[in-house]
Amino acid sequence: MNKVSRDRIEKIKNIILVVLFLSTILLLYFFWEDIELSEIKISDFAFEELPLERTVFPEDLILPSYFLTSFGDDEYTVERDVRATFLEEGGFVSALNKFLTESETFVEEITKEQYAEVYKYQSVKAVFEYALPYGEFFSFFGIKSPAASEMNNLTEIGFSKASETSVFIYDKNSEKYYRITGEYPVEYLDKYFSAVETSEYFYYYPLNTYVGSDINSDILLPIYKASDMVERKLIVQDMDDELKVAERNKFVAKTYFGNNFDFVRKIEESDGKVIYMYGYAEKVLIADIDGSVEYKDDTAQRTNNLTYIEALDEALKFAEEHDAFYSRANAETIVPYIKSAQINPQGKRGYRFEIGFKLSDNAIFSEKSSALVIEVINGTVRYFYMNVPSVEKEDLEDDSREAFSAINTIAKNYEYIGGFITATDENKGKRERITIETVCDEITTMQSGYYQIQDTLRPCWLVGINGYDKLLCFDLYTADPVQ
Repeated sequence: MNKVSRDRIEKIKNIILVVLFLSTILLLYFFWEDIELSEIKISDFAFEELPLERTVFPEDLILPSYFLTSFGDDEYTVERDVRATFLEEGGFVSALNKFLTESETFVEEITKEQYAEVYKYQSVKAVFEYALPYGEFFSFFGIKSPAASEMNNLTEIGFSKASETSVFIYDKNSEKYYRITGEYPVEYLDKYFSAVETSEYFYYYPLNTYVGSDINSDILLPIYKASDMVERKLIVQDMDDELKVAERNKFVAKTYFGNNFDFVRKIEESDGKVIYMYGYAEKVLIADIDGSVEYKDDTAQRTNNLTYIEALDEALKFAEEHDAFYSRANAETIVPYIKSAQINPQGKRGYRFEIGFKLSDNAIFSEKSSALVIEVINGTVRYFYMNVPSVEKEDLEDDSREAFSAINTIAKNYEYIGGFITATDENKGKRERITIETVCDEITTMQSGYYQIQDTLRPCWLVGINGYDKLLCFDLYTADPVQ
């Protein structure tokens, strides 16, 4: 027998050994798991878990909710596409850093009236609609932090031509106002207003400008608004295909419990909801028919005291591990943002983050909870809720049209809104007669955005009222109530 023949025989032997080894693995898998061949997936035999490829980080979310610009004489504009203005070279953060680095500063508390007065002049402020620790804001952006031990959180920060050698700060949690005074003027305002004047913007006016100065509400409404928002469709799973739903639930459960289900009980409820419980309910996972997932974990023993930014990073990492930021090939890109943040929620040491999503800078709202709710307690994720919408990709014409004006939306629906005001416990019997003035007095927020109704996103005006915990929605172009 020649050398070539011997080599060929050895190769055949090696192939046979590999085939026998794989066959043994498959037979054992069938025996222990009691499954059919059709259920086998290559992923079931992965020997090494690939590292998580992160796409969303704290720096993507630690941004102002919007910029509020005052032109003076009660004329304002609101900018919600904030990233460039905030972070660009020579922008807001750069100006703040330059001012605080070059000046010896002095911090003093001022009154609410003084604070309101300076922002009636030409001014710009970054507004954060979520809790943000004062010290971490400055350290995160590498800004020299003025000593202000009494200041805990930062809600607003900005500059005003009323005092060009000052920075003004509002802490909503403590309802306190501060001025940081330096030696040199802020060089940012002239450049900022030159850029604003050459851009497209809508004028906003205080609500009392439209209906009279006797009302308490000082929210700002645009006198005119053009929008290219149109009704959009959501991608929803086919609930008629029970096999697909079951496979989806099993896959989701594995991402939380791993492949070992020895101590996991499965409960299927009549409404289609599936509940997985580990041990004596130390871990609970609820997969609902609407695609939402809720997870609670009481097994964690970590007691790390994370900073706000570290906790947010932990929350985003956990969300990424469970495909919260995964985008399908036929879906539009939606961008996460912080809706609210609580420090030490319900007395527990940690943080609760509620995260929403935007489609083309327009926030997506829903009657249900925020798209993501994550609690990081003692350094680990103890609660997680996810119901992230997936928007069908469409080829849309770049065509804007005039929205129904904000104040006329209120005027058209003030009796409808008034019904919700008087129905709340706080306001029951408060109003003998509903007028547009009494309604405006109770309005706390109003902005445009998408409102999710089943598998559709509707462009809407969304109105918040005092004492009622849900938003009232009105079609952006007709002002008709949206149910």
